[in-house]
Amino acid sequence: MKIIRKYLYEILLANKRLCAEIYRRILDSCSAGRACKIKNITQSFKGMSSRFYFDRDLNLYFVQDEGNTHYFSEKMRGFDLYTRGLDKRAMQLAKSYYLDQIKFEKNDYFIDCGANYADIYLYLKTIPLDLNYLAFEPSPREFQCIKLNAPRQECNELALFENAGEFELYISSAGADSSLIEPKNGYDEKIQVSCTTLDDYLAQKDIPMVKLLKLEAEGLEPEILRGGIESLKNIAYISVDGGPERGLNEEQTISTVTNILCQNNFIMLEIDIKAAMGRVLYKNLKF
Repeated sequence: MKIIRKYLYEILLANKRLCAEIYRRILDSCSAGRACKIKNITQSFKGMSSRFYFDRDLNLYFVQDEGNTHYFSEKMRGFDLYTRGLDKRAMQLAKSYYLDQIKFEKNDYFIDCGANYADIYLYLKTIPLDLNYLAFEPSPREFQCIKLNAPRQECNELALFENAGEFELYISSAGADSSLIEPKNGYDEKIQVSCTTLDDYLAQKDIPMVKLLKLEAEGLEPEILRGGIESLKNIAYISVDGGPERGLNEEQTISTVTNILCQNNFIMLEIDIKAAMGRVLYKNLKF
């Protein structure tokens, strides 16, 4: 009897996965408007509060949830990220980057390097403080979303790097893999983008102290830190995604990042050793 139940369970599980894959393929193949209508029927059936729409004038998707609107450019990625609602996405990111362990204060500076759609800002908006959010995103479509999602904040269509100048960016938006290094999973196109260093940017803006630098650069984390060596002494916390995303060999960057930061008065506070993302929170011993 146990064997029969086991086989029945495996058959049901296989059918569930097959149905889920068929459903995804339908959404992926449908036009923007039709895909949103189908997705919203599913959302309603599951009792989810978020609803999806497509703005033809902007050529962007957006999700509405409890009076909040958030734009995104990649249909399937957005459906996956925001199905459970914007609050869930905000809290998931806060926990993942250990933001919920940091006590923010009024007028603190928060640098979001590799901002993508400014999803981190969803969490910062829940903090009843006036924070200075500085977003960096060189990919044009993602930057278009950031300007809509964080309209009163400092949005920079720039890449942080080890050197300032013009460099090639490999655009890979579907998986949020755009990078100055060719990604493993391929790319849609290459474009020239402007790059600056963290040292140059903070000096130009005359920013004396940064509460947190969130660093997710698809493998370029070491270069960005090397371009900000002088600024590290004025950064209280750094939260890094250093998982296996660097280049064609998908190398991790956590080891290099840790060596750089330990040599500059930082200690490791938290590390996620279970997830492949490899996210770590560092604290400057000066603060």
